[in-house]
Amino acid sequence: MIESISDLDVGLWELLQTITGLAPNRVIKAGQGKPADNVLYATYKPYIVRAVGHPRRRRELVQAEDYNESLLGLDYQDFDETVISQVEIMLSVNVINTGARDIVARLPNANFRWPVQEKLHTLGIAWRNTSEARRMTGILQAGVQSRHQIDINLYAGLSVTDRVLRAAGFSYTIEDEAGNLLTDGSAG
Repeated sequence: MIESISDLDVGLWELLQTITGLAPNRVIKAGQGKPADNVLYATYKPYIVRAVGHPRRRRELVQAEDYNESLLGLDYQDFDETVISQVEIMLSVNVINTGARDIVARLPNANFRWPVQEKLHTLGIAWRNTSEARRMTGILQAGVQSRHQIDINLYAGLSVTDRVLRAAGFSYTIEDEAGNLLTDGSAG
């Protein structure tokens, strides 16, 4: 379960190493400012695209913060509400220099390979599909640089927790006409 996209940084880096077969120093998160050279390498950048499915909610009582003890008593509680949903993540991958086309051609069916399936399972990520490969080869310093791009669409669980004020909370009991307790609980 992730709480932010940065929670996936190491896992996605390892996943791309497994998929591409590139050495760890040749799989680079985009925007790191590392200089390009003439060696085959890949860059990647993850984006959360959308939430899918139906979220689950979990509430947990926690000690209230910043409240007036004289008005509310000593053991006043708020609650943390956690919403757990499935999100689609687009992992944009650029593969650059000689051999880039061959690596990008391996990505659409990478999820059928056992090492990739094992890594996905370990990370708690599901594979949806890939986009079509895009050829972005261009001229760099008077030479042709092979450059290809593809997006990998993944699913992962995302949790977001908010502190909720229980100012309107109260305890209650419900009894029938004979005084038998039917239920008791709290609201809010």
